Amino acid sequence: MRVAGKSKRVVFVGSDWTYPCVLELRDAAEMLLKECDARLKLPKSSFVFLMHQGYSFLMFDTEAGDDPPIALFSETDPKFRIVSKAFTTWLTDALNADSKRLRG
Repeated sequence: MRVAGKSKRVVFVGSDWTYPCVLELRDAAEMLLKECDARLKLPKSSFVFLMHQGYSFLMFDTEAGDDPPIALFSETDPKFRIVSKAFTTWLTDALNADSKRLRG
């Protein structure tokens, strides 16, 4: 976030993740859960760090250690699903995928 969180971005296109937008993502995620009638609640210790086009979001549990698993919620599959065992793994994979996209 310190390096890329305020810059004009070419990664994670279509997603909200930069500062100060990230401060509002939890509220947006809770609204999406309600709109989807998912009957799910965000745990108090969860941090929503990315929302994609208003229909899906990624989060982690702030109490799950230094490199927590990443969970996805999407209105197309309305449940929390672990998509990566660690934040660093998710970030590396996501940046590699974006890098490939940018190279064509």
